[in-house]
Amino acid sequence: MRQFIKQEKVRFQNVDRISITMNVKLIFALLILLSSCATNKNDKIEIKSLFNQTKKIEIYAYLDQNRWEKKDRNEYLKANTINDIPSKYLRNKIVLNHNQIKKLEKELIKSKQKIEDRADCFDPRHTIVFYNENENILGDIELCFQCSRASSSKKLKILEDKMLFQRKLFQEFGISYFEETKEEQEDFINKMKELELKLERKYKNKNE
Repeated sequence: MRQFIKQEKVRFQNVDRISITMNVKLIFALLILLSSCATNKNDKIEIKSLFNQTKKIEIYAYLDQNRWEKKDRNEYLKANTINDIPSKYLRNKIVLNHNQIKKLEKELIKSKQKIEDRADCFDPRHTIVFYNENENILGDIELCFQCSRASSSKKLKILEDKMLFQRKLFQEFGISYFEETKEEQEDFINKMKELELKLERKYKNKNE
């Protein structure tokens, strides 16, 4: 009888341990869920506030900036202004209408929070520029869909990862350029070969 009582006591202790463990896991899961809901709510408020200030959005698609001539790099977007991107690099430019702006806002609000896996590179081919009612720039984001990386001005930081999930929406809006064509790749390879030959000649002449 004593042995039976002892076994039952051990059994109930094990049940209690399992119950406590399950409760702890449940509480932890609920805390994560509540935290996620709070984050989503805060993101929604911040995004809505940004779009309430936004009256115009431009989207630019262009040749990978790393393939631009050095003198042209980072010159189109400076001092809170945007200059014309040289036509030899520009592939698409669109200005969103009111309905498109509202749709972008909606998609950004319901978009995923973060991108987990990224490449080490950053070869931007797209820039989104937000303007207020006075045609002043609120902020900008440069995107590299292939690398899953973005870089933005301070005011648009919350949109960096969310904007990287909008490729299909960009296509719907009219952006058709997302990666180099075969001709562009061949042209880049030829330029690299020319540069290599030029450096070889320079080195050769220097040693003669």
